[in-house]
Amino acid sequence: MNYEVRWFIEGSYPDEIGEWQANKGFMKEKKRSDIYLIFPSPEIGVKLREGRLEIKYRLAYDEFTSLSNRFSGKMEFWKKTSIDLSDPIANPFQNVDDYLFAVEKERTILRFQMDPLSGKLVTVKGKIDLGVIIESTKLTIQGSNWWTLGFDAFGEREIQKECPLNGIPHILMDFPLPKLQLNDSMSYPQWLLSLG
Repeated sequence: MNYEVRWFIEGSYPDEIGEWQANKGFMKEKKRSDIYLIFPSPEIGVKLREGRLEIKYRLAYDEFTSLSNRFSGKMEFWKKTSIDLSDPIANPFQNVDDYLFAVEKERTILRFQMDPLSGKLVTVKGKIDLGVIIESTKLTIQGSNWWTLGFDAFGEREIQKECPLNGIPHILMDFPLPKLQLNDSMSYPQWLLSLG
C-alpha cells in the first residue's frame, strides 16, 4: 500500500527543473512506454509495464496545503498488485483499443528515507523498505507534452502518510516553480480520464 501525491502540468518540461534535479542528485531511468487501460472511475488504475500487468485502486484521499500555500494537492492512499505476463498468454487487452493510451515516460527519481534520529528525510541510493520516492517525469501522450511531479511513500502504514507531508517542504524548499496547485494534483487514472 502506498500514499501518493502527484501533479500534472501541460507543456514542455521546464529547464529549471532539470537544473534543480541535477543539484539534488536525481537518477535518470531508461525511457519507457506504459500502456494504460482507461476505466470510467479515477479510483482504478490498470497498466502494462515491462511485461507486468499492474492494477491499483484508491482507498482514500485527503487534500493538503504546504509551504505557505506554495503547494497544495491530494494525498491518495492506494493498494497495488501486479501479475507477471512473461508466460505466453493472450493479450489481456484484446478488442479494447478505444480504452488504451500509450504514455511515453522519461523518469528521474530520488529516494529518501526517514532518519530515525532527526525525523527528517535523507537521500539514499538503492532499494529501501520505508521512505519516499520523488519522481519527476516528462510525458508524451497522443503527440502532446506534459510533465508530472510525484511523491510515493511506502513502508509501515501508520507513518506512511506523514512521511511525504513532512518531506515535501524539505525537498521542495528550493523548487524552481512558484506553485503546484490543487487542481493539477491527481492520479494517473484521473489525469487520463481528464484527457478523454
